[in-house]
Amino acid sequence: ILADLTPGNLKYTFFTNSGTESVEGALKMALLATGRRTVIAAVGGFHGKSLGSLSATSKYETKRNKND
Repeated sequence: ILADLTPGNLKYTFFTNSGTESVEGALKMALLATGRRTVIAAVGGFHGKSLGSLSATSKYETKRNKND
């Protein structure tokens, strides 16, 4: 039903339970759709704490292991 309400040829919809999962899914879809291996992210933005979203985070304190 959601795909029917959106413009274009949207065939799939996926639901997430957090912003981190949303960012992770968006990164994966963008990489698959474009074939590119890089993304652009906002400097100083927090994109979540999953592997993909951490790679888009510019804050060192967020990326580093607390045990380092």
